Amino acid sequence: MPNTRSLLFVLWGPHFDEVAAALFVTGFRHVGCQVKVVGLEARPVAGRYGLTLTPDIALGRALSLTKRLYGVVAPCTATPLLRFACDPRLSALLAQAKMVHSYFWAPTDITPALAALGVSAHHWARYPDVAALPAFVHMLAQEYWTHSQRFVPAALNDLSTDGV
Repeated sequence: MPNTRSLLFVLWGPHFDEVAAALFVTGFRHVGCQVKVVGLEARPVAGRYGLTLTPDIALGRALSLTKRLYGVVAPCTATPLLRFACDPRLSALLAQAKMVHSYFWAPTDITPALAALGVSAHHWARYPDVAALPAFVHMLAQEYWTHSQRFVPAALNDLSTDGV
């Protein structure tokens, strides 16, 4: 049975960290995880360092995909995330993600923003600063890949290229 939790959301909004977003997107896509940059606004937005990213999907569309969700990354501090505290779709997304036991990562303590969104900070893990982030993302992506392989039938793992 294939891994049904094969989707990672990377939230994206103004003044979010494009370096962290790019590392999570590329690191998880490299190991076969479907990654979607979820736009908190319905347009391309510049990050903290001025790089503009175009979201893959809008926040409203992301709500319909949470059953497949492996994790959520919020590459920002509490302040930029607080801009979206009044958006019920973000609260709903985080609540649904928690219900399917998704993992959550952010760079700092974003408890104030989560409280404003009505979400407990208990399930969020802090990821390291930019110097240690590439190795951290690589480790998480490898753990995802290892976990996802447990759901692949053994016969598929043993396929050889004999005669090909």
